[in-house]
Amino acid sequence: MSIPEGYRPMLAIDFNKVKTQPNKLVASEKLDGIRCVIFGGVAYSRTLKHIPNLHIQAWAKANAKALEGCDGELIVGDLNAPDVFTVTTSFVMAIDKVSANFTFYIFDRYHPTMSWIIRFESGREHNDLPNNAQYLNHFHVNTQEAIDEFEAKCLAKGAEGIMLRDSEATYKCGRSGTK
Repeated sequence: MSIPEGYRPMLAIDFNKVKTQPNKLVASEKLDGIRCVIFGGVAYSRTLKHIPNLHIQAWAKANAKALEGCDGELIVGDLNAPDVFTVTTSFVMAIDKVSANFTFYIFDRYHPTMSWIIRFESGREHNDLPNNAQYLNHFHVNTQEAIDEFEAKCLAKGAEGIMLRDSEATYKCGRSGTK
């Protein structure tokens, strides 16, 4: 399968700009790697350009069925290393570098009509992912206190921040709206 017509990776907006707060929020750690979506055995960047690294492209092709529609972040090395973005960029953007030390953290799987929780859970249930791909942990946060506590824990371990999702929302191509 190639990139679906009209598809663009879903992008976040600042939480404070959201006018209608969802009832069922989930939170995850914000990753500081290279965004990647996979369609038809090809790894694409956030701007839908081919990821330059031939090792990653061969990996995506070899695991095409398991990774179809996966949306996530490529990370090289320790998830919360101070230089994780630099190290990851150096590998992912180099055509000929090879590393067994990369992980594809999946936080979504494209489907135009399913809610996030259905997309995410159905992907996790099939668990046919290659060893260096995994679903990013998400946690239900039902109060501002729970959000603040989760954020404090993530920041304390060196994370860039947190991401919040409406677990009942469908995949919105492009920048999320204020509602």
